Formats: sequence, C-alpha cells, structure tokens
Amino acid sequence: METTGYKKRLMHKNTRTDKLKGDVNIKKTSIYIIIIIVILICFSILVYYIGHQSVHRTNISHGDQENDISDPNIDIIRYRSYEKGNDIILELTVAGTIQNKGTTEFGDIEAYTYGIIVVAKRIDDSEAHIYHCSYVNGTVRQYNFEAEVSGNTLKIIFPKSAFQQDSYMIGLEAVTCSPASNGGEIDETAEDRDASIPHRWF
Repeated sequence: METTGYKKRLMHKNTRTDKLKGDVNIKKTSIYIIIIIVILICFSILVYYIGHQSVHRTNISHGDQENDISDPNIDIIRYRSYEKGNDIILELTVAGTIQNKGTTEFGDIEAYTYGIIVVAKRIDDSEAHIYHCSYVNGTVRQYNFEAEVSGNTLKIIFPKSAFQQDSYMIGLEAVTCSPASNGGEIDETAEDRDASIPHRWF
C-alpha cells in the first residue's frame, strides 16, 4: 500500500511538473512571437522611412529639334543630366561647336552664351525654382562651378551641396544665345517644371 501511495504521489508530482513546463514553453513561445512582431513592425517602419525619402531627379535626357535656327554653334540637339558621386553633371550638345569667344564688356550681348537650367522644388512648396548656369567664355556665371568643353559638348559640374535646404532637382532646361553681331539668335528648350519630387523607392 505504501508503495502504491508513493507511486501516486510521484505521478501527481510529475504531472504538475509537466504542466509547469508546458506553461513555461507557452510563455516563451508568446514572448518569441511578440519579439518577432516588434522586429517586423520596426523593419516595416524603417523600409517606409528610407523608401519615402525625397531624392533628386538626376537622370534626365531631352532632345531638341536640329536646324531650327541658322547658327549651328547654338543649335541645341541634346541636353541631359546624370549623377556622379556628390555632383550632378549637366551636359549640353549643339550641332556645331561650343564657342569661347566674344566680349562681355557690355554684358553677354557680344558673346556666345550657353545656359543649362536646373529646375528644383522644395518639399513644402509646389512652386518650382531654378538654378540658371550660364557658360560664357570658359566661365560659369552666377556660380563658380567647374566646366568642361569637348567639341560640341559642354559639361557643367553642379554639386548637390549647391541646392537650398529641402530643395530637390525635378527638371532640366537649356537656352543658348549667339552674339548680337552674329544675329543674336536664341535657342530655347521647352519648360520642364511640372514633375513632383521623386522618392527613393515609392
């Protein structure tokens, strides 16, 4: 009888121990599930934050009608922009060759002028504003930006740090002008100011 009673007490103890172990396992599982849910929520918030960050619209390429003016040296045929490190490269191509001649004594009237216009918007403002980079006789006017010329192509190096705070590039335009003594012609591209500020992913 004592042996039987001992066995019953032992079985009851084992059952209670198994129940406690089961409760502990359930609690551990619940904690793991909560941790996983919290991690997933944090990850989703991080992805949304990074993906929704405002960025520059840098890869822009436009063509322009050739032979729409008589002077090929200001006849725009293509203008584009692309990102390179901390800079945005602005590129303008004409049908003739980029000219570095003329006088600026009386403004830009007697000099070839090549303008590349960066269009930007601020996060809190739907109106566009511009950065007009005018290249005249080897110098970028208004800004002290570097420029390179190769035949019929002009490149202006536009540093991202030149943008105003919370201002992002959304468009690209171009305009060229010949000296007054050479006809004073102007080739101006279409406006590109309606785009919204893009986001990194979505």
